[in-house]
Amino acid sequence: MTARFVTSAVSQFSSMGKLKPNAPTAAKLTNSAKSYRYLTSVVHRSKLLKNMFSKFIPKLFIALILITASCASRIAGDSNDLVVAKRIIDGDTIEVFDAAGNEYKVRLIGIDTPERNACGFVEAGMRLSALILNHEVKLITGGTDDRDRFGRLLRYVDLGDTDTGLLLIQEGFAVARFDSRDRDYPKHDRESEYIKADLGSSNFCE
Repeated sequence: MTARFVTSAVSQFSSMGKLKPNAPTAAKLTNSAKSYRYLTSVVHRSKLLKNMFSKFIPKLFIALILITASCASRIAGDSNDLVVAKRIIDGDTIEVFDAAGNEYKVRLIGIDTPERNACGFVEAGMRLSALILNHEVKLITGGTDDRDRFGRLLRYVDLGDTDTGLLLIQEGFAVARFDSRDRDYPKHDRESEYIKADLGSSNFCE
């Protein structure tokens, strides 16, 4: 439309003697009009894109947050992630760091070790420390709640093919506990093996 308008105006002004462009000049005016129309359409499309993104950017932002949260929470559900045991709190609780530097407190599933000031407290912590401190371990879910009431991840902690919780039971540093025999806890995946090991081992303090 703009190109036709410019061409028509040139013709009208020429007939009135107010403008007598030669052919190349008229062609340039017509091409300029076409260029203007193209630029206008680009701007128009840009506005449409701007309006479109203004509607979808909040949704995209929310989606990115959810994706980020999902990636950050993979450690809570993905049994293929390796983490590094950076601190041994006691014989059944540790702190780990993932590859991104995120810190998690982990409570080993299905075992219990002596509390502070009780016989075996120091020894259980030292044994777990000797096994996994500063080593890569695998956190594995076990059919229980994802976290306990203190916010700690509930996981089996495997060092290679070694179930460290089971080993602590076998060596007498821990007992099988917090399983389906306790009214408030569900059955966990390795419960039968843990109970069997507990029945066949001698407690460190006995």
